[in-house]
Amino acid sequence: MASTATTDEPASLLGEPPARAGFAAWLVLGALSLISLVSFADRYVLLLVNEQVRQAFHLTDVQIGLLQGTGTAVCGALASYPLGWMTGRFDNRYVLAGCIAAWSLAVALSGLSPSFEAILIFSGLVAAGEAGLSPVAYSAIPRLFSGTQRQIANSIFVATAIGGGALAIALAGLLVELTPTVQPYLPGTLAKMEPWRVSFLLAAAAGPVMVALALVLPIPRAAAPTPAATEASPAGPAFGSYLWRHRGQLFPLVLGSALAGLAFGAVGPWIAIAAGRLFNAAPSEVGAGMGIAQIGSAFSAFLVSLVVTRVALPRFGAMAPAMVLAFTSVGMLVCCLVLPLIHSATGLYVFFGAFGLFLSLGAMFQPTVFQTLVPVSLIGRMVAVQFIVTMICAAISGPLVGAASDALAADGSHLITAMTVVAIPILILAALALQMVRGPGFQAAKAEAEALNAA
Repeated sequence: MASTATTDEPASLLGEPPARAGFAAWLVLGALSLISLVSFADRYVLLLVNEQVRQAFHLTDVQIGLLQGTGTAVCGALASYPLGWMTGRFDNRYVLAGCIAAWSLAVALSGLSPSFEAILIFSGLVAAGEAGLSPVAYSAIPRLFSGTQRQIANSIFVATAIGGGALAIALAGLLVELTPTVQPYLPGTLAKMEPWRVSFLLAAAAGPVMVALALVLPIPRAAAPTPAATEASPAGPAFGSYLWRHRGQLFPLVLGSALAGLAFGAVGPWIAIAAGRLFNAAPSEVGAGMGIAQIGSAFSAFLVSLVVTRVALPRFGAMAPAMVLAFTSVGMLVCCLVLPLIHSATGLYVFFGAFGLFLSLGAMFQPTVFQTLVPVSLIGRMVAVQFIVTMICAAISGPLVGAASDALAADGSHLITAMTVVAIPILILAALALQMVRGPGFQAAKAEAEALNAA
C-alpha cells in the first residue's frame, strides 16, 4: 500500500512514518512554524496599542488587565479541547485553515470595535482560534517523523515558538509604528481611521495567505483505530485514581507550575505597558527591546539546559528535572525583588530577559517531570489539567495587577510597584509548591509510571 502514496498524501497517512522524513514533512513543519509566527504577531498588536485603546475607550487598568489576560485565557481554554478533538477526527488542513480564518477575522473586528466590551470579545476569539495551532502541530509531527527526527522536529517547533514570539513582537511593534506613515496612502475610510484601528486591519491582512497555505499542505489526517487494535489496547489505569494516589507530587507540580505562569502574567504583558506609559518608549522600541530580550533569554536557557543535562542528570538522576524546575521559580523571585529599582525602559527589557531565562528553563524541564511521574497513557490528560489550571491563573493575573495599580495611583504611575506586589507572594508560593514535588512519594510515582509503561 505504501507504494501508492502520492506527493499530496505522504506515506505517513497510511501507517507509521518513514524512517527518514521526506521533503513534504519538513515543508509542513516549516509552514506550521511560519503560521505560528503570524499568530504571535496578531496577538502582540493588541499588547502594543493598548495605551491608545485605553485612551480611546477611557479604560481603567483593571479593564486593561481583563483585555490582556482574562478574556484570552478563558476563551483559549474553552476552545482548546474541542479543537484538539477535531484534529483527531477531521482533515487537519481544514481545521487549521478554519482556525486561521477565525482568528484573522477576530483581529480585523478588534480594529472595528465600537466599545470595550466588543474588543474584549474579539480578543477572546483571537485566542480561541489560535488554540487550534498546537493540537494540529503536535498531532501532525508524530505522523510525519520517527525516531530521532521526531525529537528534532518537536525541538524545532518549540524553539520557533519561543524565538518566533520574539520576532513577532518586533514585527508587531514595527507595524504599529509605521501605521501612521502609510495610513495617508490607504484608500477611503482607512485613511481617516484612528491609527490603532488600522494596525489591527493591517495585521489581519496576512490571514487569507495563511489560510491558502494551510489548505495546500500535506498535513496527515488522523486514522481511526481498527476494531482489532482497539480490542488489543489495554484500558490503562484510571486517571482520577492515579492522580489522587500520587497527589503529593502531582498536585504541587500542577499548582507550582501554574503559579509560575501566573507570576509571568503579572509581569510579562505589563512590561510593554510600563515602558510606554512610564518612560515614553515608542511601540517600535518596545517591540525591539522585548524581542531581543526574549531571544536572548530563550537562547541562554537552551544553553543552560544543555549544561544542566550533562552535569545534574548523571549526579541526581530522574530527580534532576524537578530540582531545576524548583530552582527556576526561585530565580524568577530574585528578579522580581530588583524590579522596583528599575528606572528606565532599557532596565525593563533587561529584567524581562532575565525573568524569561528562568521561565524558559522551567518550561524546558517541566515536561520531563511529567513524563517521569505519569505513565504515557495518562500524560495527555495530565497536561490538559495543567493547561486548565494555568489558564485559570492567567485569567486573574492581569486584573490583579490592574487593581493594585489603580489602588496605588489613579494615573497608573505606580505600575511597576503593582507588578512587584502581586508577583512576589505568588512566586514564593510557587517555589514552596515545586519543592514538594521532590518529596518522599517521588520514587513511588516514578516506579509505578515505569511499571505501567512496561505493561
